[in-house]
Amino acid sequence: MVELGAGYVTLMLGGNVSIVLLFVLSAVFRGAGDASIAMRALWLANLLNIILLPVFVFGVGPLPAMGVTGAAIATNIGRFTGVAYLLAALTRAGGRLRLRPRHVRANLDTAAGLMRIAGTGTLQILVETTSWLGLVRILADFGSAALAGYTIAIRIAIFALLPSMGLANAAATLVGQNLGAGRPDRAERSVWVATSFNMVFLGLVGIGFVVFAEPLVRCSPKRKMSSSSASSVCGSLPSAFSSMLAGWSPFRPSTAPAIRRRRPISAW
Repeated sequence: MVELGAGYVTLMLGGNVSIVLLFVLSAVFRGAGDASIAMRALWLANLLNIILLPVFVFGVGPLPAMGVTGAAIATNIGRFTGVAYLLAALTRAGGRLRLRPRHVRANLDTAAGLMRIAGTGTLQILVETTSWLGLVRILADFGSAALAGYTIAIRIAIFALLPSMGLANAAATLVGQNLGAGRPDRAERSVWVATSFNMVFLGLVGIGFVVFAEPLVRCSPKRKMSSSSASSVCGSLPSAFSSMLAGWSPFRPSTAPAIRRRRPISAW
């Protein structure tokens, strides 16, 4: 089991810079009121991931089957492609934001301010991730089949949770935009609208889990394969689909003049 997962962990940890850049650059465009670019980048990255997953996991033509290591390769290719798209959008002329060479420099005051704001959120995610790792360690004692089943189940759950997180991200963006534009009433309305959407959406998802629990778990491939390959495909595909949905926002961008202007914005 350790040898099987070593290649996956090495590639995913080594390629972590891609997911950091993908999230940061997407947040930059959402904060500037251009959420459609962030959405298209997520769609591009995850569509490519969905297409390449079975190719690298099971092997096609001259490509050998790589199992879970192939899942990591497909994921990294998709993520880096999304980052390349965002960087191209950030440097092109005529965009709402335009990155110039003089902007690429260290700004310690800004970095310190960001760390202070992000500290509690980082701790929250760290506690959540650590608890998941602890649960995986406990399940590992029950064998690979139990671990693969858990992976499939948790990915199906994440399929529902990530769109909900996408709604929350959209609300956070709109709150920041409207507070900056001096419209706290619209900021409050954005929160209530997002909360209402999430309550209805997650309620329907909960009913769906109760009614269709067994068919959802049966998404695993019917062909004979290792449990690790099955969990790679059935685990990564829902995650990719849900990441695409997380980039979608049902809200219209703020109409504040500072957000509507089309000339490039510079943070420095």
